[in-house]
Amino acid sequence: MFSGTGLQVITQLFLTVLLSRILTPEDFGSMSAALIIIGFSVIFTSLGIGPALVQRPIINPKHITTGYTISILFGGLLTLIVYFFSPYFSVFFNNEDLNLILKVFSFVFIIQSFGVVSESLLSRDLEFKVLSKIQMIANTLGYGFLSISLAILGLGVWSLIIGYMTQELIKTLFLVKKKKHNKSIGLDKSAFKELMYFGGGFTIARVFNYGALQGDNLVVGRWLGPEALGLYGRVYQLMAMPAVLIGQVLDKVLFSSMSKIQHEKQALINSYSKGLSLVALLVAPISVYVYLFASDIVKVVLGQNWGGIVTPLKIFSLGMFFRTSYKISESVARATGAVYRRAWRQLLYALLVIAGSIFGLQWGIMGVALGVLVALFVNFILMAQLSLNLLGLSWIFFIKLHLPPLILSLILLFFLGIAKTFLLGAHFPSILNLILAFVGNVLLVLFLIYIKPTFFLGDGMAFVVKKLKGRRVP
Repeated sequence: MFSGTGLQVITQLFLTVLLSRILTPEDFGSMSAALIIIGFSVIFTSLGIGPALVQRPIINPKHITTGYTISILFGGLLTLIVYFFSPYFSVFFNNEDLNLILKVFSFVFIIQSFGVVSESLLSRDLEFKVLSKIQMIANTLGYGFLSISLAILGLGVWSLIIGYMTQELIKTLFLVKKKKHNKSIGLDKSAFKELMYFGGGFTIARVFNYGALQGDNLVVGRWLGPEALGLYGRVYQLMAMPAVLIGQVLDKVLFSSMSKIQHEKQALINSYSKGLSLVALLVAPISVYVYLFASDIVKVVLGQNWGGIVTPLKIFSLGMFFRTSYKISESVARATGAVYRRAWRQLLYALLVIAGSIFGLQWGIMGVALGVLVALFVNFILMAQLSLNLLGLSWIFFIKLHLPPLILSLILLFFLGIAKTFLLGAHFPSILNLILAFVGNVLLVLFLIYIKPTFFLGDGMAFVVKKLKGRRVP
């Protein structure tokens, strides 16, 4: 799953580099506004039935038939709602083009609904290799090849929309082909109740979480306009890449695997501590790297016309770890069925994001980024408290897991800062700065871990320490 998502992130980065030089910030802004509506509506397409199928210890054919029926019914319903309400969304965002965009985009719900159960059953069976291949193929052919081709032909924002919908169509076709199941239509009352208890709580939490993830885009798009939203959307995408590559992968895998051992407390604690330590070890050096070389990253990835997002990217680099790490706590909450306790925390998170974004409007997208950073930190603490409570662990345990990567980050910040000031910076082209700094970052991390594995890896990565010291790992 990690390798597949890694290839997808690299592909996405490559597409961003190309499309940012062909399309305008206004094009990306219109796409981002449409995705706010589409992404929110997707939450209701299956009412959490997919994750419920993954989390339940035992499922039978009635669960599958009921889940399939609910997915199709709500997929069709949401297509109608978004199609007929698109003029009102267009008025809200002060974007006339959004009306037609959403009418076309609304059919994506019907497309996705047919693959919900197949994707859930693949996750339940831990078939992550299959899932990653499907996502990679769909992303490359749809959003990749087709979007670039249409953008070159001058279709503007429509190149993004058509590419996205084609990607979802390819993904659904492959899912249905790879995981066959009974596709009869019917609702079983008992199966419906069992799935909806978890699915309802999951959906409520997901609504609030989506409000947190998109509340800032909503504020920027409504009050700063499509160009500012295009700029803000690109900087947030750069910040979220580690979360997609590391946090989202671990979350997807840990949710499925933890659900299978949800009643084995010590096994859950072991998975939780390893997950947190791994996230901290991987994301902390990335955060330092992005903070120090934000200007070079923007020049290389987006181009000269995107210089206005350098400072927001520096701000967001400080939140990369919070944005990624809380996914591990979410895995614990969902795997153990604590979806309603998770839900109110996500509501508070969403409110903080929206409030912080509105407060920061007076300083433009930089102020919005600062407001979102505060919300990310509070959510990180809230979700950590929930996971520690569920597992019966203390804050001392949690802090001890994070001390080694924190010290590692400070060392990296010191040495890379010196290297940037005296060796790199204006002395080399931006692309060379990034390459040299990345290599230096990796080598320094590996060197520190090699000479002091116990100190820099900590208790959460004790199994790696044993490996490095040549002892057999149990």
